[in-house]
Amino acid sequence: MNHEAEIQDLKLPLIQNYLYEIKSDLLAESEKMDFMDLCKSMSQAEAIRFFNYPYQAIEEALVNAVYHRGFDIREPVEVRIMEDRIHIVSYPGPDRSISEKSIEDKNIIARKYRNRRIGEFLKELKLTEGRNTGIPKIKRALKNNGSKEPEFETNETRDYFITTLFIHEGFENEIKNLPKNDQEPTKNRPRTDQVKQARNNDIRIL
Repeated sequence: MNHEAEIQDLKLPLIQNYLYEIKSDLLAESEKMDFMDLCKSMSQAEAIRFFNYPYQAIEEALVNAVYHRGFDIREPVEVRIMEDRIHIVSYPGPDRSISEKSIEDKNIIARKYRNRRIGEFLKELKLTEGRNTGIPKIKRALKNNGSKEPEFETNETRDYFITTLFIHEGFENEIKNLPKNDQEPTKNRPRTDQVKQARNNDIRIL
């Protein structure tokens, strides 16, 4: 704060240029409002905070994958971390009682539960409610963070189910500025010993 500054030191074009850069709604009002009132409005401290991925969305997606996976299939839940998105893959896909349209509309309501005992355990840990609230929570957490909507994918035979969470667009410039070595596709990167050892666990991180 500069206590020696005067109102005449402030320039309307510079203020308007700043409002344009931050996409403020105040820009439209700056032409017709009193300059003193505009300056007072600029003194209000505001901060826009967002995360690359909201924690609650990741937690819900992982819990859903563990809850609804088929434990008779010897394939763990896979977490594939890309530069701009996260894929969470579980096997098999949704029950046939869930229509393809429901999946496309992201309105997935399960009428049958594969793992009720696991669901009860997750309820005790306060990780799930067992009332089809997982998908709405994921969508709500992403919306509150200003992120893109999630995507859900399966095939006709329901062999798998993929939940895709996209990185917040505010981090896309950081991705573009990464060195080329850091932008190498995940599938071409060598596995670490930690990843190799995790192959037999319930969750595999790729």
